[in-house]
Amino acid sequence: MLNTQVPKSLSQAGSGRNMNHAPRKLYRDVTQFKKFIVAGSIWMAVGLILPDIRGVNYVLGAILCLVFMWRNTRDLQDDARSVARVLVLAGGLSLAGVIGRVIHGAIVGQEFPFPSPADALTLLTYPVFIFAILRIVKQRVGYITIDLTIDALVAGAAAAVVQWTLLIRPILQMTKMSNSDKVLHVTYGLMGLALFMAAICLLVAGSHRSTSNRLLGAALALVF
Repeated sequence: MLNTQVPKSLSQAGSGRNMNHAPRKLYRDVTQFKKFIVAGSIWMAVGLILPDIRGVNYVLGAILCLVFMWRNTRDLQDDARSVARVLVLAGGLSLAGVIGRVIHGAIVGQEFPFPSPADALTLLTYPVFIFAILRIVKQRVGYITIDLTIDALVAGAAAAVVQWTLLIRPILQMTKMSNSDKVLHVTYGLMGLALFMAAICLLVAGSHRSTSNRLLGAALALVF
């Protein structure tokens, strides 16, 4: 009979290689994170010290951040990789909106024109973010439950009251603002509210809430 048993020495050698690989990967991840923190600190310091190049500094730093995050998605598992790349795509759309608005401003002679054709890119950022969040929620709980929906609606209703009082109603009452500008302001408000509700779903989804998901949900809620 053919002996298919793996020799003990080979099994131990394979196990040893896997055990040795984990510390090396952890060391590499920690090193990259340290480099990211140092580079980010320098980036912010340059923006504070040299205000004349703040715009260029912001764009270059943002592009490098996106490239760094995209490259690091290669080390993630398949499900996490796809979601992470969607999040990077959303960041890229947001940055493209900023760059487009600056270019539009240079053409029309305004520093930061609003509204602008670049608003199309900026607004597209919101549904892309929401899609990524719902993908994460679906991976954790399988589907959007009624409990998640109720939690999101309750939190969204509370946020909508604040938003209506502090933002939307004062804008609608402005007589010097055109109707198209008002519609765009309200659209941004509604998009932000939808993103906030999706972030609430991410925060409360599943019985085990990881620190990374909580940080992501909190960051997206702050965008609101």
